[in-house]
Amino acid sequence: MSNEITNNLLKIIETLENNSINLENKLFYLSSDESEIESYNKLIEEQRKLLSDIKDLDIKEEILDEKEEILIEREISLNKKEERIIEREKELIEEEIRIKEGIDKYQQRQRQKIIEERKNKIKNIVNNSLKNPNKTEPKKLYQDISNLGKILNEDMTYELKQNPDKFIDIKNEINSAESKYFPLAILSNNLQKEGIYVLIEKDSKSSTLQDVLFKFIFNGIINQKKIIMNYDLGPGQNHMIINNDEYRKNFIDKEYDKLSDILKIKKEYINICNFDNDSVKYELFISEKFAEKDIDDEPLIITDSFFEKIINKLEQYSSSQKIKLTVKISPLLESIILNKNIFDSHYNKNSNWSQGATRGGLPYDPPLGWSGYGLNVLNKYENNDWLGNSDEDGEWCVAYYNTNIIKFGQAILKYKDLPSKLEAHQGCNNKNKKCENEKVGIGVYVTSKIKIAEECTSENDNYKCIFMCRINPNKFRTCDFDYFVVDLNDNNIRPYKLLIKKCS
Repeated sequence: MSNEITNNLLKIIETLENNSINLENKLFYLSSDESEIESYNKLIEEQRKLLSDIKDLDIKEEILDEKEEILIEREISLNKKEERIIEREKELIEEEIRIKEGIDKYQQRQRQKIIEERKNKIKNIVNNSLKNPNKTEPKKLYQDISNLGKILNEDMTYELKQNPDKFIDIKNEINSAESKYFPLAILSNNLQKEGIYVLIEKDSKSSTLQDVLFKFIFNGIINQKKIIMNYDLGPGQNHMIINNDEYRKNFIDKEYDKLSDILKIKKEYINICNFDNDSVKYELFISEKFAEKDIDDEPLIITDSFFEKIINKLEQYSSSQKIKLTVKISPLLESIILNKNIFDSHYNKNSNWSQGATRGGLPYDPPLGWSGYGLNVLNKYENNDWLGNSDEDGEWCVAYYNTNIIKFGQAILKYKDLPSKLEAHQGCNNKNKKCENEKVGIGVYVTSKIKIAEECTSENDNYKCIFMCRINPNKFRTCDFDYFVVDLNDNNIRPYKLLIKKCS
């Protein structure tokens, strides 16, 4: 209430009080009339009540003014607090951004560190084991190759997620014979049919690892299988095996004895590698050498049926001992990255194959009806004489190799009706003669007959694929010159063309 209104009210009250005094004076002299006296009293009472209400209003107005001032002060205080909160929010957002940037940089450094560690692991495996696989102890070789596949798989999965455009679509390239990636897509598809995870980089340069891929293929390594065994021995024993190094070592030592007894294979030919720390799981490799003396009527080429027998024996043991055991077959090399630098288009050949030819002193059937895609092998070895085509010294023989060594080996053995029990044949140097009544033994199986190679070649998306190779004329064995077994050495068989044929 304003001061002006209050002053006016006070003046009115004062006037009323003066009037009341005058009235009382008059009443003193007038004769008393009850009705007038009652009216007068009522008027006085109303005046007093009015005066009281006005005073109450004035008090309430002062209280309201005080509250209004308090509210204004509070509003000012809240505004200041809100400003401080907004400022703090900005500070927190900026701090969060700095923390996130720090985390991103840290994760990037950690990722780079992991990449470098993997590169070093790959480099060590390649330099120490894979360059000379024949000189590496089998257990270490198999373990290194298996580890290599795991390392590559981790990198490939990450790269594919981060940079999907870095890799080609294999299926699309297979359907485009004019694509520069076509032969690579056919090769990759063939490897994927074997269970090997393959990515094809578009523009990366050739690497040391890529160079040794062909050593895998032509030593039969890329077709080697491993058996992955997954135990469930109950929570208590599982925990001990996973977390107690000494207990795990004793467990594995006993496994060698047990598996040797179950499979009837000498335990030095059994390799337990890459024991998994996350579960009671390990990889089991069986060396080919066991077939020399330990299992009757079993060819030296480890076939699918051989693995089936191994798994059946393990499953029978699991049932008899009431042990939960899961067994599966997996490729030894799980993953590989390829790129177009594997090929050299200068040596492609789609027609005009010779009708009959001789290389390295031995005849071979030309791959009529096949398109040849040159591999980048020039200057890869000590010299290029092995690629000669004039029967001069140093020239190597031509032979065909199927990437599916299991089916290829089975087909050759069946095709030639070889002895059922094979033993390693040593020291045969038969450039100009065949081995009469001999056992050809362990090695890489190839053939000089394109029809034999084609018969045991699987169709992959309407295409067949075979490698055209050169073999060292002083390092193979044969019974009739239709097929050859080349010594297990990466210098004795060399691919130089990928042959592709569209199925009719």
